[in-house]
Amino acid sequence: MFLVIFIVCAVIAALWQSTHKDIRKKPPSLNKPGYIMIYTDQKGNFDKEKIVVSEMLVSKKHDIRGKPDYIFMNKRKNDLMPVELKSGKIGQRAFPHKGDFMQLIAYFVILEEVFGLEPKEGRIIYKDYMFIVNNIKSHRDEFFNILSDMRSMLKTGEGKANASFVSCRHCICNGTVCEFCKNTERAKEKV
Repeated sequence: MFLVIFIVCAVIAALWQSTHKDIRKKPPSLNKPGYIMIYTDQKGNFDKEKIVVSEMLVSKKHDIRGKPDYIFMNKRKNDLMPVELKSGKIGQRAFPHKGDFMQLIAYFVILEEVFGLEPKEGRIIYKDYMFIVNNIKSHRDEFFNILSDMRSMLKTGEGKANASFVSCRHCICNGTVCEFCKNTERAKEKV
């Protein structure tokens, strides 16, 4: 029985990978031949003349801002690569956490406006694995749809959050304004 389950899981993972060639899971690494660091949000002794340290990057066009952990550049290819480091592990998941993924897509959008270059790919690096994500239109479309939904929710106060214990446990709204969290706490009190 275990062997059957293992084979089914392996087939599903292979099918998922074949349909998501724009996202590749590999062992974690900052190394990419031909690329040099030009920006970091990390603390350390960096050559301030060659590397921008901890500056907020802003897209005025889309009214978003962010500070990637690293930006690497390949001058020969005229390409940028944002890198986002995560403190946790991803384990056997075949896909990065949705919020981490959308954060990287936001950096693609920001970097295009700030530097005038559209990055070809970026990395999300967890403790145990990394995901190399291609900057493709469908990812950007998904990002802009989510951004539009968020702005609409802020404006109208209406919308449906995808609330769950797993996705909400570290949220800043947990235990405050979120109705999901309030209802969960009330249900616990009744038991």
